[in-house]
Amino acid sequence: MNAKAGPPEVLRPLQRTSAAPAWPCSVRLRSAGDQGAGTLQVLGWLAGLWLGAVTLACLLWLVLSPPTQGQVHPDEGPPETWGLGSSLAWEALGGEARQLQNDSCRLVLVESIPQDLPSVVGSPSAQPLAQAWLQLLDAAQESIHVASFYWSLTGPDIGVNDSSSRLGEALLQKLQELLDRNVSLVVATSAPTLARKSTDLQVLAARGAQVRQVPMGKFTGGVLHSKFWVVDGRHVYVGSANMDWRSLTQVKELGAIIYNCSRLARDLEKTFQTYWVLGAPKAVLPKPWPRNVSTHFNRFHPFQDHFDGVPTAAYFSASPPALCPAGRTRDLDALLAVMGGAREFIYASVMEYFPTSRFRHPPRWVGREPDGPGGWRPLLLRAAPGPSPLPPGPLSTPSPPLPRYWPALDTALRVAAVGRGVRVRLLVSCWLNTDPSMFPYLRSLQALSNPAANVSVDVKVFIVPVGNHSNIPFSRVNHSKFMVTEKAAYIGTSNWSEDYFTSTSGVGLVVSQRAPRTQPGVATMQEQLRQLFERDWSSRYAVGLDGQAQGQDCVWQG
Repeated sequence: MNAKAGPPEVLRPLQRTSAAPAWPCSVRLRSAGDQGAGTLQVLGWLAGLWLGAVTLACLLWLVLSPPTQGQVHPDEGPPETWGLGSSLAWEALGGEARQLQNDSCRLVLVESIPQDLPSVVGSPSAQPLAQAWLQLLDAAQESIHVASFYWSLTGPDIGVNDSSSRLGEALLQKLQELLDRNVSLVVATSAPTLARKSTDLQVLAARGAQVRQVPMGKFTGGVLHSKFWVVDGRHVYVGSANMDWRSLTQVKELGAIIYNCSRLARDLEKTFQTYWVLGAPKAVLPKPWPRNVSTHFNRFHPFQDHFDGVPTAAYFSASPPALCPAGRTRDLDALLAVMGGAREFIYASVMEYFPTSRFRHPPRWVGREPDGPGGWRPLLLRAAPGPSPLPPGPLSTPSPPLPRYWPALDTALRVAAVGRGVRVRLLVSCWLNTDPSMFPYLRSLQALSNPAANVSVDVKVFIVPVGNHSNIPFSRVNHSKFMVTEKAAYIGTSNWSEDYFTSTSGVGLVVSQRAPRTQPGVATMQEQLRQLFERDWSSRYAVGLDGQAQGQDCVWQG
């Protein structure tokens, strides 16, 4: 048997050197005896000073600028994004493709449908997530790298005895069997964890799994919220599902699996490496990240290949910006680029929609207090959630902390609808834990709709009936996080509020496919995702805002 692969190497900043080009640093001056020597000498000295300044500027630029080897930073590049307009150039595959001739990239949509949520017979569907995960593990021969918010694969993890936990328990058993066969399992998960009673990772570590708990709050102020796998450096899963048995039977999820695609798998592995580094003892956040986790696949230069014969452009995005090495497109930029390229429709399905911060609030200054003779200073009442560092002053007015207004995605939807006549549909989850303060934002967005002005904005909430599953906490919800336009599909791991893009880690997969003329009837990825969205949108579980009670209690009325 082969020895288990070791843990991903702890990355170290690379030494960088820069050599200055040869520049003329002096000019020849005329002798003092020449006619007009004084004037020419002054001009010569001025020219010399100018050339010296240019030389110094070039030297400073070469020394201080990090070498990028042609990679494009998310903030750089052409004004038009890839694949979102008619300017996409499908490049011929070069030597890299010839070196990886064994690659035959294939992309499959996967989903979980909660038990007792019947769909219409004959309606579109994706491969069941539990089945796809087990097949992915069957294909594993060397290594499995998993990034997940938390682990809870058994009923006892949450004190529940329910038959629907069996699929999660089968998954845990399969992972143990793979470890016994010397397939390495490497896990990056968030610390502290939500699943405080779960023993899954201890069980796996006892079999040889390598686990790092990443204190993301220490580095960015958020959590590790990503959900993806990299198997054998060839196959990947990315989507909304956590390593939780409820994600297989009690929560509605959506994701994608890419098979036999080493270049994309290796690219996503670089994001895994950023988590692994931050989970090491005494880790510090690299600034900048070393070049071996940078990428040249992004929204300006996507990976291009044929997936099952279909011309495909794809790339992975990441959040927060602090975890985006050179070349990596930020998750927010990926979403905005896909929205900005839409000319016909934008359909999005998300668990939450807030054009504000949700978990970290900016310092709030209310009132004022004396500051020296005749002076005043603003009084900080409360910062991020927690007690005030200062007692209320005599002239302050007590008030709770306010979320930060964050209109990036909300504005992009409004601009698309009003400015370009794009049809916008937003499907947002509604369940027992929904914050009712979300609904005014949804109503505000829908209020834009004006058929007479060719402005179409529709919002619905998706309610999963609880039925006889009320004994299972934090379940019966549509947890999907995806968006589709006529040009591209986005599958992510983040809810739509500020924190998920500025402080919490997440990833996104952006895919754009062209229907091949030689294969009539073949559905592109964006077409498949559109069909799944419209299935949910037209189902009886999708309820218009006007059809719900004003209180929005999110209880299925049937």
